[in-house]
Amino acid sequence: STAATANVFPSVPVGIALSQPFDPAVYAYTAVVDSYVVGVQVYYQLRQALTTVASTQARRRLLAASEVYMKYYALQTGANVIRLTTTSPNGQHSERYTLTITRDSAQNEPPSPPPPPQSPPPPPSPPPWTRPPPPPPDVDGMPPPAPPTPPPPTAALIAPKDTTQCAHCPAGTFSSIMNALECTPCAIGRFASAPLSDACAECSPGEYMHVTGGVQCAKCPMDSYANVSGTRLCVPCGSNVTTSTVGSSWCDVKTAAVPKENPDVYYVDVAFGISFHQMSGSLSGFAPNVGLDASDNDAFARALEIDVAKAFNVTRSAMMVDIVDVGSSADTQFRRRRRRFRRALLQEGDESSGVTVTCYASDSCVGAAIISVTMQATTVPNYGVVRDYQSNVNAIEDTKRRAKAVVAALRDDPIALFTTVSIGIGGVVLGHAFVSADDGLMIDKLPTPPREVPNVFGSVNVAVIVVAIILSSVAFSVAYVMHRRWRIQREVAFIEADLACQQQKKKSGSRSGGTGSIRHYKHKQSTPRASWAARLNQANAKDVEQGAARTATAKKPQVQMLETSQKSLVQVAKFKERRGQTAVQSMWTQRNQPPPAIGVRAPPTSTGTTKR
Repeated sequence: STAATANVFPSVPVGIALSQPFDPAVYAYTAVVDSYVVGVQVYYQLRQALTTVASTQARRRLLAASEVYMKYYALQTGANVIRLTTTSPNGQHSERYTLTITRDSAQNEPPSPPPPPQSPPPPPSPPPWTRPPPPPPDVDGMPPPAPPTPPPPTAALIAPKDTTQCAHCPAGTFSSIMNALECTPCAIGRFASAPLSDACAECSPGEYMHVTGGVQCAKCPMDSYANVSGTRLCVPCGSNVTTSTVGSSWCDVKTAAVPKENPDVYYVDVAFGISFHQMSGSLSGFAPNVGLDASDNDAFARALEIDVAKAFNVTRSAMMVDIVDVGSSADTQFRRRRRRFRRALLQEGDESSGVTVTCYASDSCVGAAIISVTMQATTVPNYGVVRDYQSNVNAIEDTKRRAKAVVAALRDDPIALFTTVSIGIGGVVLGHAFVSADDGLMIDKLPTPPREVPNVFGSVNVAVIVVAIILSSVAFSVAYVMHRRWRIQREVAFIEADLACQQQKKKSGSRSGGTGSIRHYKHKQSTPRASWAARLNQANAKDVEQGAARTATAKKPQVQMLETSQKSLVQVAKFKERRGQTAVQSMWTQRNQPPPAIGVRAPPTSTGTTKR
């Protein structure tokens, strides 16, 4: 206290001088006293905090004069720290004031401290049925001597804790009745996140609370779930299922083991050991600490699986965890049957070396385990899809690099990878990783390299040869088509010449001279070929000369066939002629033809009939 506060504390005597006058906005003060001062009395008066106003500097004001309180503190030689914590009536605002009093040292100190002075006379009595706030907590160090015995309470008071105002239930507690003497902590599976609660709420599905007086529910860890409200602990997921995130209400993700027997699936195996150490530590209480409804050993194994799955980006079905009991040891070497594929490590070698994992009580070992992880490099291809050799090799190499990076991080800081296990053990935990010199990596099978085809062309470019073959094939096809076209055109020319001879023969009425025009189109042939008309005339003449009716009868079908062929050739020629003319030319050609005379046989039409 200082002289400036005399108007506030009229009954308080002037005491020691503080480093500065008291200001509610300043929270730290210092003072120095002589060696003969063995105790101090701190007088304080409570003020009510208001909401902070950003536009002004005033944060509080004295609403009404309240009681002046006093607390006695004994002083030791040297620095003595006195802390006073104030709490607002609604329980949402608190402030702590620190007073450091330094007592000088002296050779001859008084044998015992004098009794504390009497308390100042109390102010007028407060209204009935009110209670003051609880006194501030004691400071660290020697407890102060008991203050003078207060006068006996009056009959109007029901308890020594009665104050002018009711205290508010803090977070994690509640009170559902009026005039309660104390607040009730929230039950297991319930919480109250704010003070002044008249009831506790249940934890939502996917959350849990395993202690009483909970302020906020915790989310279920990975690979566990809580499907009802008000859950104490989360249930671990079963086999072949897991969760996609923390705080799940059901195990909604299906898992499957790596299909190692599939010839198109390649993978990398990693094996290592891990041990956790803590002075006087154990796995007792491990399951509640991580929020799993299981035994401590099972919860320890599940926590290892959760951390390993997160570090290697795999599921629980792709790993195997063997717990090493305290006081025993085990080997991390792979125990797999040999296959026709040799083991291929990051460094060339035939065997994967292992290390021995130890867990002894003399080393403060809490728990240890051997873990083997299978990292799948390639997936099962779709039906009909074939991956090439280089793609499989690249996938295996990429998986090797990822596995090696995780193992390197495990060697540097094992606890950083096993955060769930550290939370379950609690406190300061040390870890030790057991990894072989080859990083514990092993590959059971490798892709078969493609068969090399020898180059029979030597240094000649194969592409040039292929292009030349293609061009030759195209040239031969074009030549063949042109040759066939030339032959067809030649045959058509012979037919047209034969038709022309037939028409000339009909006009002249002579049977000779038909072969002369044909010889013109035979282009240097040694033996002239007779036309169909000439052959027909020769056959008829021969039949007449011989006078054989039987021969004439036998030749008649041949003659009819020849006549039919001749008519067909004539129709073909006329069709080609009409096809080469336009519609107008065809019309004028028909108009220019003279009408047939009466009694004269009309020329054959395109349909092979005659007009009479």
